[in-house]
Amino acid sequence: MEKQTWSRVDGMIIAKELDPDAIAGYLAEQGVVAQLEWYESTPNMMGIRIAADGDHVAVMGEDSAELRPGPTRVDFVESLADRYQAEVMIGDLGIDRLDPADAQDIADIEDEESSDSLRVVEIGDTPASAIPLMAAFEGLDVADIDLKDGKRAILAQLPPDRSGWHFGDVPLVALTFHNGEFQAFFVADDDPENVVTYNWGMQERIIPGGRTGDAAAEALAHEIVGSKEEIGIIHDAVPGIDKDRAFNSTLKRGDEAVEEFVAALGLPHTVAKFLLGRRTLDAIEDAAFHEARGISNALGRSVDIMLDRRETESRFWDYYSTMLAERPWQVPVISLTEAAVGTTLILLGRGRGKPRGFFKSLGTLAGASLLVDSVAELALAKYLTRRAARHHEEQEARQGEMPLS
Repeated sequence: MEKQTWSRVDGMIIAKELDPDAIAGYLAEQGVVAQLEWYESTPNMMGIRIAADGDHVAVMGEDSAELRPGPTRVDFVESLADRYQAEVMIGDLGIDRLDPADAQDIADIEDEESSDSLRVVEIGDTPASAIPLMAAFEGLDVADIDLKDGKRAILAQLPPDRSGWHFGDVPLVALTFHNGEFQAFFVADDDPENVVTYNWGMQERIIPGGRTGDAAAEALAHEIVGSKEEIGIIHDAVPGIDKDRAFNSTLKRGDEAVEEFVAALGLPHTVAKFLLGRRTLDAIEDAAFHEARGISNALGRSVDIMLDRRETESRFWDYYSTMLAERPWQVPVISLTEAAVGTTLILLGRGRGKPRGFFKSLGTLAGASLLVDSVAELALAKYLTRRAARHHEEQEARQGEMPLS
């Protein structure tokens, strides 16, 4: 018999009121393998994930722990919509049985505004020299931590009136804590449809078809429709992670979940304390702290960081010295070009309004890097020119002191 290939399909159920226990019971009666997700504060909306092979929904009955094709997706969506007088959307299918009056009541529900700040930890390839400028451009204090394989963690606390951030470029992993809600994201590219996320603030329930209480069936359901795949994608983007510990964090909630996942990513324990609001940015273990000072001050600090790092790269110094001696005209041309392009990218990035959702891949980072590099090029040229002149003077002085033969 040909092996079934099951695909995960996400959806949403919207009704005047939804009871997770009742829906889980109905799904179990139908033998449907699914995961439900919901917020306690929004009983009118519930996320649902099923597995499907072509047009059929995966089921698992009382007689067998094996997955098999069940009702068609169209029939399944229609049965949910009819039973709960709901609007049900699963994948590209949608059926609306929601009463218009109930729909208007749901639309009128407004989220309560919060005075809590948003704390962000972003892990990516952002160069250290760009951080001071990023802090200045954003008007925020920022801390950063060197990680394995050239990765860097950037930490910042955003005021309540800020809806997102403009820090590193994709791909990146981001952790956020806001209104008591902890989330993790993997942003692979600039398409918001490709963002992978896990939210510890949501309630979850796995329905292993009609085999509730069967540990093996529940483990299979976790593999097929659970959140293990999302956690795997997120933690795989960070070098040196503890995979088992990362998945174990999904079984926890509150402070425990934050501490467990941060530790699984190999970050200092003080990062978890920062996310939870118990540690300030300037008191984070192994982190460099950058105040949101003026652009000129930040530019100087960025150049200092770049020069300090380049001093350890002998091959770079040899190449740069040769270029400066043989083609000195290239330095100002390259520097002015980088400065012009960098400034343009920064202005374009800053002019695009609020971030999209929880991230925005802008030209700000690239612009800042080019601007820093342009100033560093000039600083390096001046430094090496002075060093060469001093070396020449010392040689002439030594030759002048040599006794005549």
